[in-house]
Amino acid sequence: MDGDAREVTEGEVAALIGRLALGTPELDDAGRIELIGVLEALKGATAAAQARVSVDFAASQEAQAAAAGVPRDKRGTGVGAQVALARRESPVRGLRHLGLAKALVGEMPATYTALQTGRITEWTATLMVRATACLSVEDRGAVDTRMGHRLGRLSDRATAAAAEALAYELDPEAFVARSRKAVGDRHVTVRPAPDTMAYLTALLPVAEAVGCYAALDKTAKATKSGGDERGLGQLRADTLVARLAGVDPAVGFPVEIQLVMSDATLFAHGAGSGHLPGFGPLPADLARDLAAPVPPDVTTRTPALPGRPRRAPRVRHRARERCGPDPVVRPCASASSADPSTRRTSATCWSSATPWTRWRSTVWSGCPPPSSRSSSVRARQHPSCASRWSRLPWRGNRAS
Repeated sequence: MDGDAREVTEGEVAALIGRLALGTPELDDAGRIELIGVLEALKGATAAAQARVSVDFAASQEAQAAAAGVPRDKRGTGVGAQVALARRESPVRGLRHLGLAKALVGEMPATYTALQTGRITEWTATLMVRATACLSVEDRGAVDTRMGHRLGRLSDRATAAAAEALAYELDPEAFVARSRKAVGDRHVTVRPAPDTMAYLTALLPVAEAVGCYAALDKTAKATKSGGDERGLGQLRADTLVARLAGVDPAVGFPVEIQLVMSDATLFAHGAGSGHLPGFGPLPADLARDLAAPVPPDVTTRTPALPGRPRRAPRVRHRARERCGPDPVVRPCASASSADPSTRRTSATCWSSATPWTRWRSTVWSGCPPPSSRSSSVRARQHPSCASRWSRLPWRGNRAS
């Protein structure tokens, strides 16, 4: 700060933060752009300083553990969590930052220098470390040296591509082995998104991912050419849901989402919010719409406008008890037909021989079951009524 080459102390950094918080002087537009660039370089230099301090802290902690007689494989335990606490991030991210710091400081001096001088960002340095993760220390250093003069001149995507090309050139076997190993990491995740939406993400091999998207895009374009009002993005999303769940997403599908809400919110239009495990709170109106869905708009899938009739909640009672020889029979909430011969009830009972199997029956009074019932359904004759039974795997109490 005074122009001499010495280490910056914690107090000096805090003073700089305080000065930045005071605002900037009156500048013209050219000066503002210049200041933005300098502050961006400061972010890179700050990330490099964090990496150096993190490595020094880890070395100090491991030395203290070694002096205390801690086994070698347990000396670094908890270091990543402390780094994460200092950075106000999760322990997993703390471990990632610590690994990145060790790679930059100990194995990639050119990339570390570019970060230290503000020529690249922390994300660019992360891409460099990722691209060379499969290489030995010597080969990683070679890629770092050959990429040093190009750092800061390429985009992030071009930087990663160039580093991966050099990694393949130096050790093609390791690069191919890494790609094959990555296939085993394929998975599907779901995480919340703003405005009661969610991200459904699939990590797949590139050929499978491109093939899936091409199939969705082809179907979406064919549907759009038929005069559908939805956009291509909406059609791709609806096609994905339809093919995975096997139902029309505009209508909805019966799945157990474990929505929790009070009786006042459900039946008396109370203002209390619902709670969806794994997502969080839901507005009362949206929770009621999930419990008693209204025909949505085909384009936006929003509930019907006020004034349109709402369907009664379709609630099936849960059966926790084990029944005796006769099943527990309750009227189905959707059985509103005035014709006695077409009234339907649902029966649920438990098999004492197979406690993890649920037996469900649909009993038709006065007429045989409809012919649409699949012939593959296992049939059993109940002593008290003619019923068709289906054996379903038990997955916990369900309510729809």
